[in-house]
Amino acid sequence: MSTSILLLDLPSGNVMTDFATEREAWDALRGWARDEGVEAITDLSLLSIQDGEPTVIAMEDDLVRRATRDLGPEAVSGEAHH
Repeated sequence: MSTSILLLDLPSGNVMTDFATEREAWDALRGWARDEGVEAITDLSLLSIQDGEPTVIAMEDDLVRRATRDLGPEAVSGEAHH
């Protein structure tokens, strides 16, 4: 059984990157939200492809909520400082 985790840019439909595990994907999304602001991840979709069958893990508002729930309020508001 083969599983891939893909991150899609919804406006373009392009695959941005893939991940070995779902945890790796969430860690990357948290980092992007923290470093670039929430707007950097708002138009994305996280998919699992298992044996050729796609399943949406999270997208748009749900993805943002799940990726940022452990971050401070400054990151969620997009006002993270570098």
